[in-house]
Parts: sequence; structure tokens; C-alpha cells
Amino acid sequence: MGNNFLRAGLKRFLRATAFYLGFGLCTTQAFQITSSDFDGGGRFRVQHEANTNSYYILYRGATLTNVNTLLSMALGAGATGQLTDPTIDPLQSNQMAFYRVLEVPLTAPMDVDGDRIDDAYELSHPLCLNPLDPTDALVDCAGNGLTNLQVYLSQYNGLLINEVEYDEVGTDTDEFVELYNTSTNTISMTGLALVFLNGANNLEYLRVNLSGSLTPGQYLVVADNTVSVAAGAAVIRFTATQNNIQNGAPDGVALFHVISHTVLDSLAYEGGMTAAVINSAPGTYNLVDGTALSSSVADSNTTIGSIARIPNGGDMHNDNVDWQLSSTPTPGAANVP
Repeated sequence: MGNNFLRAGLKRFLRATAFYLGFGLCTTQAFQITSSDFDGGGRFRVQHEANTNSYYILYRGATLTNVNTLLSMALGAGATGQLTDPTIDPLQSNQMAFYRVLEVPLTAPMDVDGDRIDDAYELSHPLCLNPLDPTDALVDCAGNGLTNLQVYLSQYNGLLINEVEYDEVGTDTDEFVELYNTSTNTISMTGLALVFLNGANNLEYLRVNLSGSLTPGQYLVVADNTVSVAAGAAVIRFTATQNNIQNGAPDGVALFHVISHTVLDSLAYEGGMTAAVINSAPGTYNLVDGTALSSSVADSNTTIGSIARIPNGGDMHNDNVDWQLSSTPTPGAANVP
């Protein structure tokens, strides 16, 4: 993210009712405020460098050290952008104001109004959503019986945890978790994380932030460095070389949407987990879908194998039906019994 600052001094010129504007630019950031003026309604506005991979937020403050009043926001639509202060009418008030423009990459959006829908998505759906309105997430804009938040989360329908290899013969250096896009849509991984949870205390012990996107039928494998992943699958490597995934009795993994604090899919293995605690998220989470996976369906340190959805991508919303022990791990490819 980048910031750029501008100071605007507004003075009434009594005889001509004109205004003098003084400003100073901070040019140490990756982008700059290029100019400023007033629109036809007398509202102060700034022009800035921009790009289509970011969005931009305008803040105002009375002092340089407190420029935090959020005013407006816009997607980058080209090489230049424009933001307007909707509240200041310089024709009726003499005041000094400091402005800050924040550049936010679309790959790391925020949620400034705290409604659990990210700013970039709200800016992309202006007929239903306003990133400055914390109440619009619960509105049924489409008239289909679903709230805007439910519609927002529906873009991840069909994204599943599909196979887990957590215990190997000898040292655990071939661990992996496989995700599978069973839908007909490309799904962005922005804002998603794999969260690993310790069944002994229900707490998060590891998190891997996801990135990129998955096309229909594509796999994403989060794996140790030694795991050979099938061609065409996306890959993210664990930071540590071994013992990344705990061996159960029980433990769990959750596909977590960070901004909405929503578990999109999960698995508890070698026992159920119904009160998991995810860092910086409210309440607890049930990692069991339907009936908990039987503790007899477990990875082993004496026999090569994994636990997998059989058939591949199968989801009857019952863990004890959907998951089986596979004797042939297939990271990045279709599961086999």
C-alpha cells in the first residue's frame, strides 16, 4: 500500500469571492497526487497517478498527524484517478485541511466499513454496494432471498479441501493439503487462507495465506518442498521443510475467508473438532460437516497414504461419507481409493 499527502489551505478572498490553494506533495511513495482543484459545486478534489491493479481512498484531517477521516473511494481505471471531498464547501467556511490518498492493491483489499465484504468487491458492484455503508451487506439487492453478503460468499461455492497427507513413513517431509475447484467458474484465492488447528486446545497453530486463482477443475496444493505436484496444478510451499501439519487425535484444517471470518470448508481428522478458535475471528468454529470422520480413517506413519474425498471432489456434506483412506496420494490430480 502507498500513501500520498496534500495540504490544502482555504481562504476567502473577500472582494472576488475567490480562493487561494496552497499544497505540498509527499513524493516518496510509488504514486503521486498530481494536481488539485474544486469541482462545479465547490468541493475540493485531487487528481493522482493510478493503475488498474489498485483502488484509492481519500482521507482528511485537521492536522498532519491525524489524517483519518474517510471521505471517498474509487477503483483505479487508468493511469490517472480523481477523488473528491464531498463534505467541504469552501465558499462557506475558512479552514485548513490535510489530505491523504491511500493506494490499496486489489490483491490485498481492506474492509473499511467492517461489513465483512471487501472494498474492491463493493466498488465493483456499485448498484448494490457502497464500501462506506456498513449496513448494505444484509440487504437483498437482487431480490432472490439472499443477502449481499451471501451473494458475495457464493463466488467460492465449489471450492473444497480435497486431499490431506499429514503423516508419512519416517520424517514428515511429504505433507500437503490439496484444494479443488469443482465449479464452472474461476475462483480468486485473494483473501483466503488455510488455517491449521490443534485439537488439543482448539487453537490455530499455522496459517498459509493463499493467492492467485483457480480455473474450473484446477487444483491448488499447499505442500512441503519435496512433494511432486501434478502438472497444471497451482502450488504454494510451506515455509518449514518438515512437520508442518500435526498428526491428529484430533487436529483440523479450515479454508478460511479472512475478511468475512467465514469457514468455507474444513476437515477434522482422527476425531471431531466443534469449537475451534481462529486468530482475530469472533466466536468458535465447527470443523465437522455432518458426521465426524471416523478415527479409523487416518493417515499412518507405517503405510503410505492420504485421506481424500472419494469420489474425487465428492461433497455429500457428511465427512464420514465423503472422506476415505487412499493408498495412493495424488497431489494436484484426481483422488483414487
